[in-house]
Order: sequence, then C-alpha cells, then structure tokens
Amino acid sequence: MAAGIIDHESGTRDIRRLGGLFHFMPITATLAMVASAAMAGVPLLNGFLSKEMFFAEAIETHLVNPLDTVTPYVATIAGMFAVTYSLRFIHGVFFGRPPADLPRKPHEPPRWMRAPVDFLVLACLVVGIIPAQTIGPFLHTAVLSVLREGTPDYSLSVWHGWNIPLIMSFVALSGGIGLYFLMRSYLATAVEGPPVFRLLQGQRIFERVLVTLSWKWARWLEQRLGTRRLQPQMRLLVFLALAAGGIAASSRQFRAAAARDPRHRSRLRPALGDRHRLRHRLGLSGEIPPSRLAGAPRRSRARHLHYLRLAFRTRSCGHAAPRRDRHYRAHPARIALAAEAHRGAGGGGRHLDQGPAEALARLAAGDRRRRGA
Repeated sequence: MAAGIIDHESGTRDIRRLGGLFHFMPITATLAMVASAAMAGVPLLNGFLSKEMFFAEAIETHLVNPLDTVTPYVATIAGMFAVTYSLRFIHGVFFGRPPADLPRKPHEPPRWMRAPVDFLVLACLVVGIIPAQTIGPFLHTAVLSVLREGTPDYSLSVWHGWNIPLIMSFVALSGGIGLYFLMRSYLATAVEGPPVFRLLQGQRIFERVLVTLSWKWARWLEQRLGTRRLQPQMRLLVFLALAAGGIAASSRQFRAAAARDPRHRSRLRPALGDRHRLRHRLGLSGEIPPSRLAGAPRRSRARHLHYLRLAFRTRSCGHAAPRRDRHYRAHPARIALAAEAHRGAGGGGRHLDQGPAEALARLAAGDRRRRGA
C-alpha cells in the first residue's frame, strides 16, 4: 500500500529515481518504515513473532536427513535477504538526495487513501507488543479447528529467554544490514532485474515453447503417425481398445476381484462361451453331474430343462415344431448342444423319446453308478 501511495503521488515507483521523500511526505514515510521493520523482523512488531516461530520450527528435528539439517541455515539466509530489501526500500526511497525529474511533485496522500495503512501499522504495533491478549484467542481457535488433537505447543510471549530462534533472529537482522551496505553501490548502479534471471526473456521462452509444442512436434507426429484414410484409423482405434481391455483383464486387481465376487464370475462366463464352458452351464456333461441341477436356482434349472425339452422335440418331431418356438430361434446352438451333451453323458439317441425328466433321472442314476464303481 505504501508503494501504491508513492507511485500515485510521485508518478513512478522506480527506486533509482526516488530518494529524499521523507521531506515531502513524512507521515507516509513513518508508516512505511514501521511496515518495513515488521517485514524485517524487528522486535516488538508482529514480524518478529512470526519469524521467531518460523525459526523455532526450522530447528525442530523431524527426519534425520540432509534437508532437515540445512533447513535452519536456509531459513536464516532468507531472513537476511528480507532485512536487505526492507532496508533498501527505506533508505532508497525516503533518504538520500531529493528527486529531481519526477513526473509529479510528491506530497502527502488524501486522508482516506492513507487510512488502511494507518490501521495495518497500528495492528503491527499492537500485535507485536501484546500478542497473547490481541491475536491469541483468534489464533487458538483457528489452529484448534484445523489441527485438533495434533496442535503443537506454542507460545505468543514476547520474551522467551535466550534461545536458538532468538539468536537466529539477531543473526538474520545483523547479517541483512551488513549485506545491504556491502551491496549498496551495486544496487545503485546495476541494471534493473536480478543478476541471472534478467537474462531470461519470459515472453520469448513462452512463445518458443508454444510454437514447439503446437506446431513443430504436432507436425512431426502427424507425418509419422497420421493418415487421411479411414481404414488405418479404425484399425488403430480397434487395436487400442483391444489392448486396453487385455491389459485390464490381465491385471492382478481384475483377477483378484473376479475371484472374490461370484456375481462377477457369473457375468464373465457367458463371454468365454466355448463348447466346454457352455456344457458346464447346461449341467449335462460328464464333468458336472446332472444331479447338481437339483441345487441350482429355480429360474436357471427351468431354463436348462426347457432347452433339453426342445432337444427332445427336435429328435421326435423334426425341425418344424421347434423352429416355431422363440427359444429355438434365439438359442439353436444351446438346444443342439443340450442333445449332444445328453448323448455324451450316456443317454444316447435311444432315450430322447423318453422326455426330459426320465432322461435326467437316467443320467443321475448313471452318475451314481460311476461313483459307486
């Protein structure tokens, strides 16, 4: 907000063109200095409390690895840079030589433009001096609602004694001040932008990547894999669909689910549909005795008996009568297979005129005799 006020009243926010604004806008300069000191982590401001809690968490040992070891040092260096850019803002904008070629003559902003900055600076001071009485209840409610039983122990006291986080705060504060004065001449004469990243042109990089992805690589893929004929495209789609289905069916999770869920197995069996499995479903082959039909579901047993009855009618009456049956028209292969399975199980053609009930009884008796033998 202070930077916006300065830009509005002076016409620029280039620090190299600004300087000595404390004489033109002393109230705004004072507010900006307090806010910058809070960012730098100066004691008795809210930034000092947050930075000290950050340092206290950085020195905690969570895992024994190199990252956990270097975290305190990285946090201290980051605190030093925060002090450096805060000092540069204060010293470069409000002190030094007065500006000479500004677009506008700087002056204090209107009262309501400065009111939000007044409120936030006051909050920085109040929270930094008496944090437990001001922000403590709200912070406790917010942390407890998120972490609940996992809420760590924390304290909002201004003074915790001489400990490692306090030492890290003073090291960052003094190191940042020294770093600013060492880089003061460089910052005053250097080209705008960071030392390395200013050489990178973001817009050019974005355009190059966009052209490469959307034109060069797309054109190369079209030349290698593309075709204007429909048949190769359909073959590719069918191949991909079959490959995806094969991978899914051969996966371990799919087989485990099929083994656990009997309904899943019953849905899979019709799809397998070879002679051997279809004869198993009819319950009439030698591997699965017909006596197991007695324990089959009522609807399934009735369907199997109906197929066998149609097979008997095919043997006794010829093809004219069964062909008028809707089951015969829908499942001629199952009817023929029922008769074949009956013959293969020992019934033979001579028993087809006895009816399905007698045939099943004879098959069950033959199965019992084989087990007795």
